[in-house]
Order: sequence, then structure tokens, then C-alpha cells
Amino acid sequence: MLSWKLHVEKLPLENSLRTALRIYLKRLFSFLLFAFILVASFGIVLMVTKYFALTQTLSLFLLQSTLCAVAGFSLAGWFKFSFPKSPSAILNLTKNRTSKVISDSSLEMLTRMATLQNFDPGQIILRQGNTGDKLYVIQSGKIIIYTTDDSGKEILKLNTLGAGDFFGELALLDNKPRSANVRAMEATTVLILDQATFLQTIGQDPMLALDILRTMSLRMRQNINYALELTNRLTDSQRAIWKIIELGLQKGKFEGKEIHIEIDLVQDALANLSQLDEEAINWAITYLSDKEYIDVVTQEMIVRDYTLLFPLLREAPSIFSAQNISSTVGEKAQKIAHILIPPSPNQAHN
Repeated sequence: MLSWKLHVEKLPLENSLRTALRIYLKRLFSFLLFAFILVASFGIVLMVTKYFALTQTLSLFLLQSTLCAVAGFSLAGWFKFSFPKSPSAILNLTKNRTSKVISDSSLEMLTRMATLQNFDPGQIILRQGNTGDKLYVIQSGKIIIYTTDDSGKEILKLNTLGAGDFFGELALLDNKPRSANVRAMEATTVLILDQATFLQTIGQDPMLALDILRTMSLRMRQNINYALELTNRLTDSQRAIWKIIELGLQKGKFEGKEIHIEIDLVQDALANLSQLDEEAINWAITYLSDKEYIDVVTQEMIVRDYTLLFPLLREAPSIFSAQNISSTVGEKAQKIAHILIPPSPNQAHN
């Protein structure tokens, strides 16, 4: 759902003409170079045969052999230098791939500097929390992006990607730890670009940077749409939990698995959920405190283990019911719920 395929972007006419001129000048230079090598080799053979006074037949044979060998190597070298393997062939993308994030000349430069690496099915490509400074382009195969808790248990599947997709671009730009794991679902080959190579390339070709930013913008827009779609499906109890997760990630202080959030921020955030069922929110907060998912110490709310809240989101509809909550919670849980969700003015007046 959250795929970010490489985009088709037509280069401006001026840039296309400049690219074409550069390619033809390169081919002309290589042709003149190999022609010079051919003529020089021919001259050397003539001098050798004259110096050693070889017979006419032997001299002719030597000249013909040398001419054929040098011409063959020169022609092969010229073709290899002037007509490199096409980017689509290098990337080995699927036949239905019709998009390219950069021009052929830029992609040619990238593929020459990139490192190819193969991964077996089930092999981890990137680990959550590790520092990263590389961009990955999938040449062939399929990968899954997911998050885990500290024990390694998978808690949230984010996306699956195939040939033509790329990943790892965020850590490449901000040098922060990887936010998720990436695992090969089948035999997979990727092109790897380190940060220095990537920055050097976009320095030489600003269009590359622009196209990658467009692709990242599309990906972010898809993520936002997905989050909105997910939020619209949540029950009121789930929305309360999601608000705590969101608040913790945005404004909380991390200490291992714990997140410390100022009580004022929590109260304001929950108060802004006024359009939701008040009883459902109260049940959710009471349950979280009773089961020790959250606690209140001085002026902070502490989320004991934020990774446990994600699976709780999925189970919320069956957990947060009057039968499960009202008859089991202790006095401390009720006090915490009262602190985090102060009674409305009407309730306080009554």
C-alpha cells in the first residue's frame, strides 16, 4: 500500500540536449582515441618489419594479423566505452516497469559507482536502530519492512517492496538510526549507494536530487493518507491509545522502553478528543493504568513499555468493555484516570 515506485519525470529540453551533446562528444573522443591507437600500432609493425628486413610474405602476414587484432580490440573497447550497458538492463527491472527517477546518463553514473549485493530469502538487510548511511535500490526480488520490540518479535508490518523501489533514503539524509527492519522475502539483489557517492552524484546532477525529493514527497503523502485511513477505522478507545503513542513519539522523553510525558500535555491531548465517547476514553485510560502500561509520577505520565501499546491497539475493541473494566480495576487505576482525564465542567458542577 505504501509503495514508492521510482517516478517518471521528463527532463527539460535544455537538459536533454546538453546530455545528448555530452554523450556524442564522449563517443567522438573515444573513436579518435582508438583510431590513433590503431594507426600507431600499424606504424610500429611497419618499422619492425623494415628494421628486421623480413620477407614480403611474412611482413604482410604480420601486418594483417596485427591490424585485425588491434582493430578488434579497438572496436570492442570503443563500444564498451561509448555504449555502456543500458541502465534498465543493469537494474534488471521488471518488464512492466515504466518509471525512472533520473536521466539515463545519471543512472549510468550511479550504477557504475553502486555496489551490488545479494540476499537470501529471510536474510535481514537492515536492522531497526542501527545507524545507516546508504540508499538501496531493488534490482530484483522482494522485501518486507517491519518493526519489532526489543525481544525481536514483529509488532507492525509497514510495507512490501519489489524491483524498481528504493528504501533507506531517510537515514541517508539525516544520519539517524534506522526506524524499521528490512528483510528479503525471496532471493533479492540490491544496488547500494553510500552517502558520499550519493552526495557526489546529486552535486553533479541537481535533477537527481529534485526527482528523489519528489518521490519522497509522494511517499510521505501516501503515509499521511494511510494514517488518516487507519485513524478513521479506530474505535474511540483505540483513538485514546493512539493519541498517547503519538504524543509520546512527538513530545515524550525516551528512557529505554519508557516514555515520559508531561501530565499537562496528556490532559490537553485527551481533552481535544471531546468529539469521542467520554466513557470509552475513560475505560481505555483506566485499563492502561490498571494493567501497568502507564503510571503517573509527580508531574509526568510514564509509558512503561511503548512497544506493548501497538499490539494493544489491535486488541482494543475486545478489551475495553464495561465487563472487563469496571469490575476489575483498583483504586490506583481510578485515581490515575481521574488525573489524566479531569471531569468536565458540567460533571464537576454536579
